[in-house]
Amino acid sequence: MPEESTEIPDIGPAATASGPDGYRRLVEVIKSALRAHGLTYAELAGRIGMSASGVKKLLNADDAGFGRLSDIAAVLGVPLGELIEASQRGDETVELSEAAQRYFLAQPRCFAFYWKLAVEGMTPAEIGARFGVSEERRERYLTALQSLGLVARRGGEVRLESRHPARPGALVRWAEGGPLLAQLDQRWARELADEGAASATRGDGAEQGRCFRLHFVRVRRQTREAMLRALQDVVDTYRRQAQREALTTARDELLPLSLLVTAAPRSFVEKV
Repeated sequence: MPEESTEIPDIGPAATASGPDGYRRLVEVIKSALRAHGLTYAELAGRIGMSASGVKKLLNADDAGFGRLSDIAAVLGVPLGELIEASQRGDETVELSEAAQRYFLAQPRCFAFYWKLAVEGMTPAEIGARFGVSEERRERYLTALQSLGLVARRGGEVRLESRHPARPGALVRWAEGGPLLAQLDQRWARELADEGAASATRGDGAEQGRCFRLHFVRVRRQTREAMLRALQDVVDTYRRQAQREALTTARDELLPLSLLVTAAPRSFVEKV
């Protein structure tokens, strides 16, 4: 009887990537992971027993087999299922009930704790160590979040309820409406604009990781609409890049960046 092979067979197209478009999204995630690991096509090829040209052809095709994709995932140290999930994952809307919003308005530090937990992906222990939040206060916050239906707890494990928080790497969009979000929109927009303007005045924006541009233009309607779409597209493009990097990069290597993009069909000077 012939000896049974232990080699993982290439069982055909990665159907879970949802066809050519899905595979292209998966490839973008893989390329981002390769960059994060500092791996070239040639280095990847050497690790999975292919030529560099073969890897390039594989990543430029319309689909690939699970065997090869599993090999690549193993090199990246990420399960193939997670890479596929990242390629399919869309925006995650964070919804807060009226009761939760009003509670957070009354308890802003608890909201800050929830933000770090749900959006920035920190653990309760990490939040405590970084911001000096005592174990007693963390316990109080977690109890409140549990009563609001925002977290579930099993023993020492804290799990964010899927209908509310963003999963790691998801693109976060806060659902509009409600007193808390209205206040945050105003406060955070004002803080970012003030910091950006001050940095522009000092001339140290680039050094401080800041950007501030203030312009007035007169353009045709079609151009104005194209500019608005382009602004939104740029932000969404880099938010998706952030999504991929959240999956493929150690969190302590990721730098925070808060964005404010706004435009209005008006002049800065409305009265004379």
